[in-house]
Amino acid sequence: MLKKIQLPEFDLKTLLCTSVFGSEILEYYNKNKFLDMKRRNKLTEIIIKHVFDYVAKYRLTPEDYNVLASKIITLFPKETASTYYVPAIRKRDSITRKPILARGKLVDKCRNLLHDCGPSVIIRKRKSSYLDEDDSYGHTKERQIVLESDELKNDMIWLQNRHEPWDEVLTKWKNTYGLRKLSTAATVREFFEEWPILKKDNSEVLINLDFEREYPQSTLKLILDWESAFQKIFEYKSLTIKDKFCEELITLLNSEGITEDSTFAAQISILAYLVPPKGKINLGSKNLWKFSSAEAVNSIICHAKIPGDVDEIIRKNKETAAIKKQTVQPYMIVEGPSLKQLNNFYIVVDELRYQTKSAKQAFDNVFKLFFVTNAKYPAPAEHIYLIIQKGIYHINTRQDNIIPYIMDILELLKKD
Repeated sequence: MLKKIQLPEFDLKTLLCTSVFGSEILEYYNKNKFLDMKRRNKLTEIIIKHVFDYVAKYRLTPEDYNVLASKIITLFPKETASTYYVPAIRKRDSITRKPILARGKLVDKCRNLLHDCGPSVIIRKRKSSYLDEDDSYGHTKERQIVLESDELKNDMIWLQNRHEPWDEVLTKWKNTYGLRKLSTAATVREFFEEWPILKKDNSEVLINLDFEREYPQSTLKLILDWESAFQKIFEYKSLTIKDKFCEELITLLNSEGITEDSTFAAQISILAYLVPPKGKINLGSKNLWKFSSAEAVNSIICHAKIPGDVDEIIRKNKETAAIKKQTVQPYMIVEGPSLKQLNNFYIVVDELRYQTKSAKQAFDNVFKLFFVTNAKYPAPAEHIYLIIQKGIYHINTRQDNIIPYIMDILELLKKD
């Protein structure tokens, strides 16, 4: 019987004490009770370099990564394991229907070191631990069974062709909830073509009905918990801000006479600078799109200074998305001569726009739209939406993308 090769055992505290950088990491944590990004990166580098001979010969397994992450959170209990290692996700469990590679600081450092070594290091290939299973057939079959109900089919057809009387709309909308949960629409636009009544003025009522049915405990979370959540993140991250535009937003936030709408518009924008995106997309032809905080903001909220700018913003956003081969996901527009003087608030879905009463209500409805239509978050702001989804609405799904660099924020929001 072949003996399984084991990851070399070591004591992390002893390892750190043997180097100047390691000792400094221990001292910093003992004093501050947390690790900053710089020291997390250095800690990861020390660990991977220590086991690199093993890595080069055998490659780290998920079990190995879990062992290393466990050593970290045992020595530094305020740290989060998912900052350092997040397992791969199966294709069938992925919201994109594509397998997602393992990630985290340990994984990134390991890949980077192996890449730097080039062909001098021979890596043993392992068969993927996940099968490329596609369960779309089963999903479609389930939908077909539901459609065989004459009542549901008739209600869906009725909603596709009529939008009054309103009482009857509400009844038939509630009846067809199961059909929408089984929708195979690939985009928000396709979903709206399937359910054209969502293009009407009262659509936010229907959106909220579906959302409340699935997440009854989360319906009012943004209204109740946004302010306290934002303050926690701001106090935790504000010292990292170096962007001039963000500094102007903070000045606005602290100005006298600022309205609730202007406050929320500034806060949701500041959030993208407090937690900047780190993602990127390969657009082909060696063109790599690295997301910026400004792009994260613009995929959530846009500012129109005059009413005539609203249509221009919608047009430009579509053009920009087309150039980058992306679809325009739902977002909000606030209109007014300045962020301190806002007059109107809109939800934008493709070329459609709906007016709402407040900035916070606009964002709340945009967020709920993603769940009702089963749409993906815009790539530059995915991390922001996940912070809000998990940290404020308290919604977790198996399709959620796991982003290591927001795990400390999510842990922070769990605290009273």
